[in-house]
Amino acid sequence: MEKNMKNNESRIFNYLLKISLSFTFLFLIFLVNNNQAILAVSNQDEFIYLSDIQYIEEQSSVGYGSILLDTNINTGFNNGLITLIIDEKQTPFLKGVLAHAPSTLVYDISEYNYDYFTSYIGVDASTGTRGNGVKIAIYTSSNGEDWDLKTEVSPPVQKGDSEAIFVKIDIKDVKYLKLYSTDLKNKDSDHTVYANAKLIKNGYEEDNTPVDFIKPLEEYDEIIKEMNLEAQISEENELILLQRKFVSCFGYDILQAYAKYSDENLETLRWLMTD
Repeated sequence: MEKNMKNNESRIFNYLLKISLSFTFLFLIFLVNNNQAILAVSNQDEFIYLSDIQYIEEQSSVGYGSILLDTNINTGFNNGLITLIIDEKQTPFLKGVLAHAPSTLVYDISEYNYDYFTSYIGVDASTGTRGNGVKIAIYTSSNGEDWDLKTEVSPPVQKGDSEAIFVKIDIKDVKYLKLYSTDLKNKDSDHTVYANAKLIKNGYEEDNTPVDFIKPLEEYDEIIKEMNLEAQISEENELILLQRKFVSCFGYDILQAYAKYSDENLETLRWLMTD
């Protein structure tokens, strides 16, 4: 009995050590990602992220702060990631542009041979119900002077708790793209977001299939219910406990987004969570 207790104590110590090392390792990966992986993904032939393209500074402006790339104004919310409501659920994004309303973002896309602009648009979920909301409009132009509206003439008011809107804008034969958001006489919490904004080739389809080795917490809990944790913890059970703790700390949606960001990220997470 005493021997089993000591064995379990040793396993628990190793379990906690592995979690600490895993957290440190993944944090370092995120830091490297900000400088290297972004460029690797953006060089793909099928698409390029808008946040990897330089906007025209003299024609772009924000109502508060500065234009933010791939980060949230509220760095303490959802690990500092841009977040929108999609299917009534807070969804984080590793890539996107945040521009507090009233804001204008103008891009020269004449050097990029892509067919569509796609994005989830809305107000960052960190703002909740605060403020009066914003209205968002998207324009294209062949000369940078005459602009054609590509979204609704009377767009809906969006707040942080509003469902995000997905847009797909034809950019063939145009040279400029303009993203515009207006406040409604109240600049409070008007954190306009263009999440997962991309220029894409015709035929490109986003892969939304979940990575199978990263499970929701509910699935881990169902598996753990069937374990006999009073006995000596097996290596298989220990791995499930580690996986559950890992997903609990970083978040299922964030890990899924991270895994889909690049093949390198996918294989790193697979090794970290299954080895």
